[in-house]
Amino acid sequence: MMKCGNAEVMSQDIPEFNGMEIGASLTLYIEMEDIKELYARIAGRTTVIRDVQTTFYGMQEFHIRDCSGYILGFAEAAQG
Repeated sequence: MMKCGNAEVMSQDIPEFNGMEIGASLTLYIEMEDIKELYARIAGRTTVIRDVQTTFYGMQEFHIRDCSGYILGFAEAAQG
């Protein structure tokens, strides 16, 4: 379970899925506020795929790999 403010994301380990081939890939893109604070809290506790950067389309983003191997992208509108 991951919680930030009022937002919660839960990943479940379902024993019946053990040993099954993964049939799909998944990337979650999560828009939020105070991205730098979240990055500071979790950067040393998970695998960072891409550090915080400002994109050409005006978002600050970073990406991590979660404990299930999925990619989670966090984004916030860039200031200024």
